[in-house]
Amino acid sequence: MFIEFLSLTAGMTVFVTAFIEGRKAGVLGTSVGLVLGLAIGFGVFWGTRVTLKWAVGRLNLHEANPPPLRLALSWLICLGVLAAMVASVIITSWFTRLVIHSLE
Repeated sequence: MFIEFLSLTAGMTVFVTAFIEGRKAGVLGTSVGLVLGLAIGFGVFWGTRVTLKWAVGRLNLHEANPPPLRLALSWLICLGVLAAMVASVIITSWFTRLVIHSLE
């Protein structure tokens, strides 16, 4: 459940960022922002979900009482996902602005 929540949050932040950037440029920008936001947001959602499922399965983080080192590693992975979300938001914002300005 936590993996799905993190994945959905990562995808939705990218989608909302692209939509807000597009909305600043009018109707054409809103359309471009929606399309880019859906495409990139779905890619980020799916990539985050697959990566987290692989990491949990590979590192056996699904155990009821993991050792302290694995517990620390799981928190480090969560922080890495948050950092990747921030990076993807910045990149999506820049890319959306670039596409909108190239179409105008």
